[in-house]
Amino acid sequence: MKYYLKTIIIIVTFMFLPSYAADSLKIHYSGSPYFTDDILSSEIKELVSSQNKEPANIVPYIMNRLLDFYSDKGFPLAVIKTDSMKTSEKILDIYLNIESGGYVRVDKVEFRGNKITHSDALLRQSQIELKSRFSETELKNACSMIYKTGLFKDRPDFSIFKSGNEHGILINVDEKRYLSIMLMAGYSAGDTEDNFSGLAKIRADNIFGTLRKAEIIWERNGGESENINLKYREPFIFSYHIASRFKFDQKFRKDYFLSREYGFEEEFDIDTRSSVRGGMSRKTVYPDSLYIGSENDIVTDRYTGGMNYSTEDIYEAIPRSAGFFVDGEIAALNIDIKDSVELKGIQVSLSASAVKEISKLYFVKFSAQYDHVIFDEEIPEFNRIYFGGASSLRGYREEFFRTDVFIKQNAEIYFVPDRDELAFSMFFDNAFYNRNSMNIQKIRGLSTLSSYGGGLIVK
Repeated sequence: MKYYLKTIIIIVTFMFLPSYAADSLKIHYSGSPYFTDDILSSEIKELVSSQNKEPANIVPYIMNRLLDFYSDKGFPLAVIKTDSMKTSEKILDIYLNIESGGYVRVDKVEFRGNKITHSDALLRQSQIELKSRFSETELKNACSMIYKTGLFKDRPDFSIFKSGNEHGILINVDEKRYLSIMLMAGYSAGDTEDNFSGLAKIRADNIFGTLRKAEIIWERNGGESENINLKYREPFIFSYHIASRFKFDQKFRKDYFLSREYGFEEEFDIDTRSSVRGGMSRKTVYPDSLYIGSENDIVTDRYTGGMNYSTEDIYEAIPRSAGFFVDGEIAALNIDIKDSVELKGIQVSLSASAVKEISKLYFVKFSAQYDHVIFDEEIPEFNRIYFGGASSLRGYREEFFRTDVFIKQNAEIYFVPDRDELAFSMFFDNAFYNRNSMNIQKIRGLSTLSSYGGGLIVK
């Protein structure tokens, strides 16, 4: 056996180019920049001071920052060119030619792709002020405010157009389906009698193209129980950008109770990601489920306040991108029992969720929830936390458990072959709760429930 030895010679040439600190850079402006040299230099001062790069790398940073500056000041058509650069061991001179272009004012806003949604409703939601100066940052925020409604498939994009002596903004939107109807029925045979159950859900997310929303849910399990839930959302109050929500909820349990709850909530969007809310509701419980008179057993007045911070796609059924949300709410409870005993307490609710994109087709989602009702006295039956079912703990009967403290962790893995229509998921739910469900002062010795499974999501 013969061995051959090969010798490979690699020649590497290193070229060193000088790097320049902020105090060794001099930028000269020419052309028609509109702004003074001092204003332009102050805009890029922070950027330059944080860089210590070669000339070929630092110049694009400077030009992009100046273009953003011009765009936000009403000059989106500005053009910046590099005339020349002079370098030495200690000083770098950069010569920029700037043509600011004309000042652009938003004289009109037009929308394209809104087959159902009215343009005036979109303009109001965007919070764009006509006759204001062009600002790319503000227009991006306007598109995010439209996307935040959850009525559009993707974040809208925009472009500038000119009509005569006026400039306008064209915003392109892609609407979702706004009406959904779900009807379900079931049958089970028993030893003494058969049982029929039914569920109907109608949801309209954009009534008459005005961004108003409404939802009706009816659920009945034979003659044993019935739930009716009505919700309505008004997007604006007169000229104020405040959304109003109204609700009515009725629950019937044969030979046990009949309850009715109605209330409202106001929500104000601070920006594209955060909002604050507050509201009140009244819940009346009748001890006999067939009684419809004015007397009652328990009346609960609830006053709530909360905050929310979320990225744009976190509430989508099918994950589209990484993101997270946090939400907190506190409620003051005033309970009147048979017009004789009055109890006061609070309920604290905290929740958070985060979505991580593992690869183009796989996402993982982690969620946590904490819900706690706190009273000095024993908590009345109808003011405890009821959980179980698809909306709280999957794999268990709807509202089968009751407690005064509920802590849940959840993990889900998604396989998403089509981010617009199809996804497969696997989940694991784990919950802690107080089995005695009376009134605990410390969170310890809690019981545990868990479930796992999988499913298919089709939009």
